[in-house]
Amino acid sequence: MVMSQHEKAILLAGGALGVDEDSEQLEQAREAAIAQLTEEWQRLKKDAFEEAEVADLLSISREKVGQLGNTQPPSLFMIPCESGESLFPKWQFQDDGLIPHLANLLQAFRSEVHPLTVCRFMTMVNRDLESADVSVCYTPRDWLIRGFDPTPVMLMAVEV
Repeated sequence: MVMSQHEKAILLAGGALGVDEDSEQLEQAREAAIAQLTEEWQRLKKDAFEEAEVADLLSISREKVGQLGNTQPPSLFMIPCESGESLFPKWQFQDDGLIPHLANLLQAFRSEVHPLTVCRFMTMVNRDLESADVSVCYTPRDWLIRGFDPTPVMLMAVEV
């Protein structure tokens, strides 16, 4: 798609990036972004728990783990794999089980949100989750574990 100079000027005035770059630079940037996402996705899958590990952690059967991940809405965040197995990202667990409010949180996410997006949301520090007591910003996961009001996390999850 070729833009007119007027269209480019409008985009640039609005703060758009990459408008003046040639197609080779854009293709290189696109390839780099895809490589980064692919690496992040592979790392997420490598670091996630398998069904048997979750069963041991929660002291429940593997069948029950599958049920918790497959119910609507789910009580566990599950990533189905090509092999037919399922993986469970570690952010949803803490030493003594599941993070607080997990089932309600999973209801807040739209079904079409990619699992990588959910994992990023839960593990990235968010400036809107700041403790007034210690002036520290938390990830949504840490916010919930520390027992703060879950409402801000739930409201943000709806917007993801």
